[in-house]
Amino acid sequence: MRIIFWGTSEFADPSLERIYNSGFEITCVVTAPEKQAGRGLKLKPSPVRIIAEKLGLNVVEPLNPNTEDVYQKLNEKQVDLCVLAAYGFLIKSQLLNLPIKGFVNIHPSLLPKYRGAAPIQRAIIAGEKITGVTTFFMNEAMDAGDILLQTETEIDINETYDELQKRLAQIGAELIIKTLNLIKDGNIQRKVQDTSQITLAKKIKKEDCLINWNKQALSIHNLIRGLSAEPGANTHFRDKRVRILKSKIPDATMLPNIRNVSTPGQILVNTKNLFVQTQSGFLQILTLQIEGGKVISGIDFINGQRLQPEEYFK
Repeated sequence: MRIIFWGTSEFADPSLERIYNSGFEITCVVTAPEKQAGRGLKLKPSPVRIIAEKLGLNVVEPLNPNTEDVYQKLNEKQVDLCVLAAYGFLIKSQLLNLPIKGFVNIHPSLLPKYRGAAPIQRAIIAGEKITGVTTFFMNEAMDAGDILLQTETEIDINETYDELQKRLAQIGAELIIKTLNLIKDGNIQRKVQDTSQITLAKKIKKEDCLINWNKQALSIHNLIRGLSAEPGANTHFRDKRVRILKSKIPDATMLPNIRNVSTPGQILVNTKNLFVQTQSGFLQILTLQIEGGKVISGIDFINGQRLQPEEYFK
């Protein structure tokens, strides 16, 4: 089968490499244009472009994929199938109808749960214990097409967004090969999504990242790991913004000398461990980053800030 691959972020990289190494013909790769990044604001290619160029594949980087020029350019390639993974742009009907056998999406959730822009983050933040990857035929509605294959996986209680994304990317790479082989052999079966089970995974906004210490420890822990390492859950200390990147629900044996305090956000130290009082219980802070500084451990924070009694994250 002749395939056009669409993708931008790191999540798509393993699928692109796996398809290429499995012998399918990739006629070109469509990815987002270079964008400015880092302190110097230098133009940086997408992760998918880097992989595509390493494999010697033709790369197309349209500002808007839904123009007539882009359609005509891709239509000349006479492809059988398009595969999309974390591309970042809405695909409209003209492009969806371009490939003979359809447009397949690799989505990191168990659809119809967590349709939308941030399925991995939202699943972790919600405290889900199970997630997975779905391949489905795309239509004009967001993540609403017929399901082809799904694979489930457990989410560890301390697993971060970065860690889970890497695992799901590998799962997705294996799942798309199974999907492509079934399509090639004419044995693929489609399953209509159960609309009664739909949940949405809205894009992460700035206000979603602010920690509310008046919530329970587990809820805050889920927020921290769901946003780690980017954009990072944040709070404030001594009028500086602090990103909390890794936390843990402490074992009761770690807290024998910590008195119960009533003010959420209060910082406490016990045997060189950093804890914060929440609305219900304590949260141990393992890794954080003060505005303008580097990522440090909780112990480094204790030693570097010379904490005073009754100081707070706010």
